[in-house]
Amino acid sequence: MKNYTKFETTPNTRDISSIEASHFFNFDKFRKSKDGGIKEENFIYKFTERAMFSNFIENRYFGKSEFDDEILFFDSSLQEKRTKRNPTLLKNYTYGKIVNSMTPQTHNIEPNAKF
Repeated sequence: MKNYTKFETTPNTRDISSIEASHFFNFDKFRKSKDGGIKEENFIYKFTERAMFSNFIENRYFGKSEFDDEILFFDSSLQEKRTKRNPTLLKNYTYGKIVNSMTPQTHNIEPNAKF
């Protein structure tokens, strides 16, 4: 997945409602850059065919990446290197922001009510 941002492109259309991930990410070139990525049974090919990857690419394009902690965490994880001490590249996720929620209202609720 390293250097996946090299394969981002600019769409030729102005109609945002019809834009999909393939308009601003070159899936074929990305797959060709990976070992065996053009074969349908390969992990990279299957991974890039999933809606979750397309959603990730769309979020990057539409500017959500500047504020999305998960995408920032993903990008920073790509910079890590495997070592004998750290062979799996797993590290604790630290939240970048805390959102306070409102206290739930308890008045006008029937006791033992089921929803």
